[in-house]
Amino acid sequence: MVGMSKKALLLSSWYLPMRVLGWQDAVKLVYVGNVDVLAEYAEEIRSPSVTWKMPAVLRQRRTVPPRALGVKFSRTNVYLRDKYTCQYCFRRLPEKELTFDHVVPRSRGGRKTFTNIVTACRPCNARKGHRTCDEAGCSPAASPSTQGLAARAYPGRRIRRAGGVGAVSRRRRSGLGAAGTFATRH
Repeated sequence: MVGMSKKALLLSSWYLPMRVLGWQDAVKLVYVGNVDVLAEYAEEIRSPSVTWKMPAVLRQRRTVPPRALGVKFSRTNVYLRDKYTCQYCFRRLPEKELTFDHVVPRSRGGRKTFTNIVTACRPCNARKGHRTCDEAGCSPAASPSTQGLAARAYPGRRIRRAGGVGAVSRRRRSGLGAAGTFATRH
């Protein structure tokens, strides 16, 4: 019987500790062939056709790039990105008086993504309705995007960007950016 509390240490391809896994996840990685087993427990894992020693230390065969820090889509994050300002009439309002508007309406195939949603006050959203911006004769103050959103959602944290892990903007290199803050690239 396999000890249900057994854990396995997962190392990067450079033998740096990454995380501790439950034995089930460790066995899956061994079965798929993504890892090499460096050490094993004495206990065995048995199936009708295979018997394996339980893995204790695993090393990834290939380097897996770290995931970029993403921001979850939510109403609050949209308001935060747009600085609680209606993108049609430019009024800054409390959260309870705001809605979000699909730039391309859902009835026309618009999706619920950061690049298709803007903050709008209730009167502007009702005026635009289910029409496109061209049909309604209005357009948002800024194109909806995710640019700089992570910086506003996680102030003071270094965020991994397209430029790479150690990327530094021109503004930071020249000393104009505040220490420990993220300078957005436009």
